[in-house]
Amino acid sequence: MAKDKKSAPPRDRDIVLFLGAGFSRDAGLPTITDFGRFSQEELTKLPEGNQDKNAFPMLHKAGQIFKRFQECCNSKSPEKHPTTVTINPNNMETVFCIAEAMREAEIDPPLEVDADGLIEQIKLWLWQIYVNCPPLDPDRGPETRPDAYEELLRLLNQDEFRKHTTLLTTNYDLLLEYFSWAVPGGRPCDYPLRDQWDYATLQAGPATRGPYVNTHSPGSTHWHESDVLQVCKLHGSVNFFELATSGQARFGICDDVAVRGQMVGNSRIPRCQPRHKSLILEEQLDRRPAIFALDAIWSLRERYGASLVPAIIPPTYAKLQGYPWLRRMWNCAFRAIQNARYLIFIGYGMAPSDGFMRAMFQGALASRNRSMPPLEIFTINPFGIQPDGKQTEEGKRQEASYKELFPVLAEVSEKNGIQRIVRKEFHEAWPGDLKKILDMAANRK
Repeated sequence: MAKDKKSAPPRDRDIVLFLGAGFSRDAGLPTITDFGRFSQEELTKLPEGNQDKNAFPMLHKAGQIFKRFQECCNSKSPEKHPTTVTINPNNMETVFCIAEAMREAEIDPPLEVDADGLIEQIKLWLWQIYVNCPPLDPDRGPETRPDAYEELLRLLNQDEFRKHTTLLTTNYDLLLEYFSWAVPGGRPCDYPLRDQWDYATLQAGPATRGPYVNTHSPGSTHWHESDVLQVCKLHGSVNFFELATSGQARFGICDDVAVRGQMVGNSRIPRCQPRHKSLILEEQLDRRPAIFALDAIWSLRERYGASLVPAIIPPTYAKLQGYPWLRRMWNCAFRAIQNARYLIFIGYGMAPSDGFMRAMFQGALASRNRSMPPLEIFTINPFGIQPDGKQTEEGKRQEASYKELFPVLAEVSEKNGIQRIVRKEFHEAWPGDLKKILDMAANRK
């Protein structure tokens, strides 16, 4: 692939945070392994609605198809032969990868949709799950810990971090984008994509008020990429969409903001009333990304055509095929790791299904400039620690994977008195252990 100066991070971006599903768990979003249970609960809450007026029937159908495909994959089903390969149908990555493998092999599932249709329905259902921002939902308040996100993103928007930090994430949600934009002193995050060449800006709401990400929307303020947090969404995002125009695939980013009382499709934007002592200013609580409205995808399809589907990518080796915008994300991620002095993992489980990710780390570290200082690695991840303090077998596997890939984690247990492996949830590690690690990184100690 040709070199692209736009996708290469500045040399002084030497702090890299790598965020997995465990990072978003404290916001009330599911992890990969418990997605099946969460999915079932969400499906029972979603009304079927009227086919002509909102997104509910479309999303309800997607949820039902995902559920039936889970049942097809369930190796413990009574209908399965006892020698059937072991499959965990509650693991979203596993189910998504099976669907992708069937499509690549041109094998249709035993459902009412073909392999291509199954992938589209899974993407729609994942969009419905991860487009939620539970801290903005008063009915979900008790299960969320938004204060940790507000404080972290306020810190990362300070000069000593904002200009020097790249955020790499496998998550589809918009927690980074929302809190970076909403906190006092915050700025819209930047994606490593070329202006209007890689993407078109899409509008879900009645009027553009924003945007909440650093895009080139008409009439908006655009920050220079070196002066905002850079975010690489390595598996796509709920505000990313693929759409066909005149037979040609295009990529779009939904970047508009709606305010309280406005309608997005048939969904009204409610006011957010935090249950904690929030850092977010009162007037900002009335504004939010229009994409957060459940009817946003219906509105987008009305505007841009029924071919529009969420750009959500399964964690397979074939993930970069046919996605130029995703190649730029991975190009930036690769270079960020090459240039990093500090690599900090938060809630990333090193999934066995994503061998491509492991290969990226190996390739980036193998090609680092030998004159650079040693890479300092830290990981904040409970590794399957249960309330009784015991570690699950899956947690042991995750920790062993980290130590195999990064031997320093096994050989040198701490740096400047700070443990390299912090066996705590994100909200438990903030502001103690994580704040100390970030301060050390900012001071290049």
